Amino acid sequence: MKHLGTMLLLSLPVQAGLIFYDGQDAGSSFVNTAYDPAGMTYTMANSSVLPVTGGRRIVNGGGDILNQNDYHSLSLAPADNWDNAGLLDAGSGSVGGGNVSGTLYASFLLRSQSPVSGTLENKAISPGGAYAAFHLGLGAGSGAAGKLGMGNHWDAWAYSLFGVAGNKDLVQGSGGSTWLDYNANVHWMVARIDFTAGAADNFTVWLDPNPDDLDAQASGVRRATGTGDLAFNQVSYRAGNQPGVNVWEFDEVRFGTSWADMQAVTVVPEASTASILALGLALLLRRVRA
Repeated sequence: MKHLGTMLLLSLPVQAGLIFYDGQDAGSSFVNTAYDPAGMTYTMANSSVLPVTGGRRIVNGGGDILNQNDYHSLSLAPADNWDNAGLLDAGSGSVGGGNVSGTLYASFLLRSQSPVSGTLENKAISPGGAYAAFHLGLGAGSGAAGKLGMGNHWDAWAYSLFGVAGNKDLVQGSGGSTWLDYNANVHWMVARIDFTAGAADNFTVWLDPNPDDLDAQASGVRRATGTGDLAFNQVSYRAGNQPGVNVWEFDEVRFGTSWADMQAVTVVPEASTASILALGLALLLRRVRA
């Protein structure tokens, strides 16, 4: 019996070493954003399909004006995944704060329900421009310190960043056709953040990278780089300022310490030993009765 239970445990899907994962399923916290069980699908540049679970989160576009952004605490604590990865600063209670040195990768899927337009992006048209981002920061609000927003910065028209290093469009390394106007397709953003204790941190964010190329992405892949003092204890889903028009979707949020974590096979919560043994017993009895 023990042997059978062990074999079953080894044959179950194993979740990769993620620090944090949210597939946006029904178990996620949805306060000011909507849940759609359909979820997103995405084929990476190496022709592999990104493993996904759950549904997707939809931000209506009301943003800070109508309080329709969702902010979620990471509930950081000693000996948790962040701490075990060496990325939790105990003094500030934040990822990447004060005394932290180390590398963190983050990735997510995003999609605008509408392609860019002058009506959406024009600052002169009330309520004034549009933006969207998966956001890392300290506390709620767009003015929070140590922030990094990845998506479409205000009045940018393009896939871009805002926050600690200023507003930056994601552009091709070769120059090429530079930025990409945001559209209604699903895109994948991957960030590498290099934290430096007591000094400014460095980061690179790629749009639709090829995971086979790791950090050495081809020059045609759009990216932005920056330097700034980044720390966070909260993740946010944001879009504004055009309610019902500037609507964005987010899915498949991953944090880890390698590129492999960004394309990890995700599974339902790990089965307990008791459930594994019960499954083994049921299969054994079924086999004996047969």
